[in-house]
Amino acid sequence: MLPALAALLAVALRPEPAAAESGMLATVQERGYVRCGVHRSGVGLAEIRADGAWAGYFIEFCRVVALAAVGDSQAIRVYEVDDASAAIALTERLVDVVLSTIRPDEAPGDVPGDVPDGDDGIAYLSPILEDEQVLVSFRSGIVGVGDLPPTARICASSHPTVQHNLRVALGARLGSVSIIDYQSIDGLFNAFFRQRCDALSHHHFAILAQSLLRSSQRSPAWRSEFGLGRLTFGPAVRSDDAEWMAVVDAAIRSALHGSGLDADAIPTALRSGFADRVRAISNSPTAIYDRTLGHLGGQGFYPAVASPAVASPAVASPAVASPAVASPAVASPARHGS
Repeated sequence: MLPALAALLAVALRPEPAAAESGMLATVQERGYVRCGVHRSGVGLAEIRADGAWAGYFIEFCRVVALAAVGDSQAIRVYEVDDASAAIALTERLVDVVLSTIRPDEAPGDVPGDVPDGDDGIAYLSPILEDEQVLVSFRSGIVGVGDLPPTARICASSHPTVQHNLRVALGARLGSVSIIDYQSIDGLFNAFFRQRCDALSHHHFAILAQSLLRSSQRSPAWRSEFGLGRLTFGPAVRSDDAEWMAVVDAAIRSALHGSGLDADAIPTALRSGFADRVRAISNSPTAIYDRTLGHLGGQGFYPAVASPAVASPAVASPAVASPAVASPAVASPARHGS
């Protein structure tokens, strides 16, 4: 069994009414807290601190959702997921929302839950961050796929969009280069830092965050880096509960665009003063980003983008202070659990 999924299943959850019958919002309110799934990406994104508490960019958005749902930003439980277990955790109702999801190409981001129904039953809501997928190597002088060794081994996240971007970039080199995909963050970065592969491909912030954890010099250990495409992150929920989708999306939008808040989606009992409570967590579109990820530059690392993706409710593509968003697509090869 996958490590992140096994950990989820091992958690003793109290019996609760089926959300399909009572609605997820009612279930969350009766339970008294929101269960958020996140990838444990590392410093600034989602990490477990020395005191055992979760912290980071995606955790702050979990608090915003809790504020919308139960009126208390501290009423959260955080569960680690990976590329394989995230969808399972949602469909099996082990978590209420996954905050760190890489959005697929068919999630437009202009209408909450406006995604073609797929077999997985997952809806992708408003984007909260965009980053660049990069390829890094301990070898010097690699500025493009043509510089990779003839039989290079590339360790990469198993996420379909990451795999697609990598395969498109490799092009004709796919016949000689080996891609080893990993579902867990630890498995992927353990392999790279133990130099079991010639290069690694994942999103830039995760690589920086993991390097902060693993580098004694607290500086980038790789010698070469080049970009492969853009990745956009946002919350994912089950697609069979329109009320819960609206609540989560309204909460996210309120943190990123106070003026764009859809107050009607917020439970009536929590509506009064909601915007003011959100401002305590996010008083500007970049407040959460600045507080959690902006410090990477002060550590000798340089974030890939200058600010989070801030999508206006009226537009389909997230607008960013930095580069434009590339549209991810979907594909997938062999898998390694760790």
